[in-house]
Amino acid sequence: MSWFGQRYVLDTNALSQLRRHRRESEFFREHTVIPSEVLHEAQGFPDIDVLRANLYPTTSSVLDWLVRIMATVPVGDTKLVDLYANHGGADPLVVACALDGKTRDGQFLGAPEWVVVTSDAAVRAKAEGFNLHVLNSAEFAAIIDAAEDQRPSDAPLLDGSENIDEDQSYRTCSQCGRDCQPEPFQHERGFRIAFICPEHGVHSVVDPFEGR
Repeated sequence: MSWFGQRYVLDTNALSQLRRHRRESEFFREHTVIPSEVLHEAQGFPDIDVLRANLYPTTSSVLDWLVRIMATVPVGDTKLVDLYANHGGADPLVVACALDGKTRDGQFLGAPEWVVVTSDAAVRAKAEGFNLHVLNSAEFAAIIDAAEDQRPSDAPLLDGSENIDEDQSYRTCSQCGRDCQPEPFQHERGFRIAFICPEHGVHSVVDPFEGR
C-alpha cells in the first residue's frame, strides 16, 4: 500500500456517472485528475469550470505514452477508439495520463498509486494490460462517500466483531485518533475499502455495498 494514497484518473463515462455532490467533494478535488480530452467531452457539464481545476495536461510525455498505447491496438480494432463513429477519443488518453503520472511519481518513496476509473470494458482491458489498477464508477463513488463521512451501510471492522457506529469509528484510528485515509483493494469476497492510519497502518476494512 502507498504512503500517499491514490490518484484517480477518470474517463468521461465515469465522470458523468458521478453525482454532482461527489464531484464537488473535497476528496474528489484533492485526489482526482481529468485528462484534457475528457474535459473537452464534458464541456456541457454545469460544473465544468470547477472540474477544470483537476486538469491533467496533455504533455509531451503523455503523448509518448499515447503512442505506446496505440501501438498495442491491432489494426481494425475499434473497441478502444473508433474515430469514424466518434467513439472513445479520450479513452487512450486516460490510460496515458495514468501511466505518465505513475512514471513521474515512481521516483519517490511511497509514491501514490495511479488508478483508472472507468466502466468501459475496453479501457479497463487496456489499463490492466499496462498493470494499472482499475475501479468502476460505483466503486469510486463508494470511496468518495466513505471519505466524506457518509456511512457505508454498516460495514464491519477488520475483526468482524462490531459494526460501524454513529461516531464514524471505522475511519478514526483507535490508537492515535487521526483520520484514516480510504484505500480500495480487491478482497477474495469482492471490492473493499481499507482505512489506513499514516502512523499505525490498517485500522478497518469495509464493504461499501453491504446491505444494498
